Amino acid sequence: MKSTKFIFAVAAAVFLAGCCCAGIIKVPMDKSWRPMRHTNDAKCIATAEGVRLYNPNTERHYAAINRKFTVDLTANPWIIIEVKETSGAGEFKAVCGDKKVSFLNFNKPGKYQINLAKRIGLEGKQALLLCCYVISGNTSALFSDISFSDKRIKISNGEPEFYIEPTFVSAGYYYTSDDIGKVTPLFREKGAKEWQKGLDAAYDPEVKQYRGSLVRLKENTSYELQLVGADKKVLRSGTFTTWADKVKVAKTIVLDPAKIKDTLVIHDVGTPDGWIRYTQKPGTVLDFKKARSIIKLEGAKYVILDKLNIKGGHKHAIEVNGCSFVRITNSEITGWGIVGEQRCD
Repeated sequence: MKSTKFIFAVAAAVFLAGCCCAGIIKVPMDKSWRPMRHTNDAKCIATAEGVRLYNPNTERHYAAINRKFTVDLTANPWIIIEVKETSGAGEFKAVCGDKKVSFLNFNKPGKYQINLAKRIGLEGKQALLLCCYVISGNTSALFSDISFSDKRIKISNGEPEFYIEPTFVSAGYYYTSDDIGKVTPLFREKGAKEWQKGLDAAYDPEVKQYRGSLVRLKENTSYELQLVGADKKVLRSGTFTTWADKVKVAKTIVLDPAKIKDTLVIHDVGTPDGWIRYTQKPGTVLDFKKARSIIKLEGAKYVILDKLNIKGGHKHAIEVNGCSFVRITNSEITGWGIVGEQRCD
């Protein structure tokens, strides 16, 4: 009996040594992950690389797996998730008792960390149900590591230290740095003499990043931007061009509602110099009340939905999953959605 106890103690010590080191507690990435209720057709495959979640159902808009895990959120408040591969968008949720929070949305591979204790508003030892989702049909994601940490760690996802994201008449900027106090943006049209002063950047201590927006800009116009510190020294600088309202259309597809009986799924991929435009016959209405969505865009790029008249949609009028550079313009969208129902699964 003593020998058996000794063997068990050694095995337990080896397991804990493999799961816990330097303030890191690892969630096992194995067959203990299971498909969630309502997504029993989800494929969950545990390999040496991690756990892969795949939604083979092209009609179902999501698939999910979950696993129970107990952790002391006071000692290890940070959750670190490594998404090694993904073919679309995904989401992570945590459930504890009557609390349910969505704490991470992703659409590209990378390592993410969130102060889960702060996000869910709990401390001490807690039994959590971790839920992983892939959003849209025929989508998969590989999770190579999920860990809890006692402190924030340094993560590099290949994201630039400083970058600018323009839109039509505004632009957002992002600058990764330790907290150095006030950071102020100065901007001007390219070639202009006078600089304009924007609102001071906001600092996010969780990700150690300054963020801000420039507004009331002109469309299709080039600008210069400088970030200056409290000592007036230039920290970072860059240029950007706002989006143009009009783009080059390579192909126009005219929809005939009489020939469409169910959800219209669009996978088209255009180019920056050749967008694909969808419109419909004047005076017609796209209306399928029983369909979950009237139009679903899956992995589409450089696509314009223009001058559509959409009525209905059991949950969505237009559903967009894993897309980029999609515009919806000059359209009338009414009568979609149903009365909501809270589900805690």
